[in-house]
Amino acid sequence: MRAVRDAPCACRWWCKRASGRTRRRGRTRRRGRRWSSCLSVACGDSPRGTPDYYLFGVVVATPRTASELCAYFATATPIDDRERESIAEFITVVPTLADPFNEHADIRHVTASALVVGERGVVLHLHKRLVLWLQPGGHIDVGEDPAAAAVREATEELGLAVAHPHDGPQLIHLDVHPGPRGHRHYDVRYLLLAGNDDPHPGADESPLARWFSFADAYAIADAGLQGGLAIAERTYVRYRA
Repeated sequence: MRAVRDAPCACRWWCKRASGRTRRRGRTRRRGRRWSSCLSVACGDSPRGTPDYYLFGVVVATPRTASELCAYFATATPIDDRERESIAEFITVVPTLADPFNEHADIRHVTASALVVGERGVVLHLHKRLVLWLQPGGHIDVGEDPAAAAVREATEELGLAVAHPHDGPQLIHLDVHPGPRGHRHYDVRYLLLAGNDDPHPGADESPLARWFSFADAYAIADAGLQGGLAIAERTYVRYRA
């Protein structure tokens, strides 16, 4: 469970701090969370992976737009230095993009991927281009939000029935990394649940996909996946039967 920190909002689109209009800290509470001094997000004891958060003092659903993602990550406690750097870049760059989910609009764009977990551990596939064991994921289609894209990509690449948890999408990790053709991917990662079936990737996907224990997954994961695995493992405890 990842605690949200009370810190200045770095997202320039929504923060009222620059205009001098800030909420007094400390007294106002909702659902046990303390309002932040920044009006864009109310920070408190909410864990990373919670299905709702505060935007302008209102409880809203899992972040789905670029603006909501920026506000969400501006209050998230990074699990390691790599994610800290990814968050800083995300909330600096994404607000400048005209169409952040569109891979054709800019070489820098938001992508979505999934940590697919179940009683057997976590499912990874051997990426054909990178030759690394990675989580499924990819670009966001027109009309999709990142949470929907994560489900679609995982279903296509693994051939498994996957779903968000019963209490809503769990956004658990962020990693910014190079993509093909000089692109840069701002990859938002969700926890998805699967049963005990073996993966059956489609003909156009990597044929190598399998369940790993978390211990084995840590042993083969690259640096960009380590943090996501750690959060997925401890978040999944909430959903085990």
